[in-house]
Amino acid sequence: MSKLNRILYAMGVIGLIIAMFIVYKNAESAFEIRFLIGYVIYLFLLSFYFLGITIFRLRGLKWVELRKRLLKFLRLTFVNCVLLYGLIFASDYFFKTSKLNLVKILYTSVSLAFGVSFLDLVFLKRGLVK
Repeated sequence: MSKLNRILYAMGVIGLIIAMFIVYKNAESAFEIRFLIGYVIYLFLLSFYFLGITIFRLRGLKWVELRKRLLKFLRLTFVNCVLLYGLIFASDYFFKTSKLNLVKILYTSVSLAFGVSFLDLVFLKRGLVK
């Protein structure tokens, strides 16, 4: 793992601890609100960094490895969609409280599948796990 990645992760963990403390204390000063907004922006930019590193490292994979990862991604996306739809329908049947948001379910399932399929490319130098 590179020094830049370690610094980014350390900043994320420290920011998370501070943000949890601010939310727990229910503080509402201008500095604390600015800090929380800055932390959300940091998380948003960090997610784009992860996506960029993943795409950059995908180019170095052999076709066979890339094909296996893409098939795993598609399979996990389908399974996650089915599981999330099932959980929401079951909770709606028993509790009658949830509203069905199909776009949110699809986004969550694709994100979860992407993370499971390609996350090792972000954390490992070569990104090849056998």
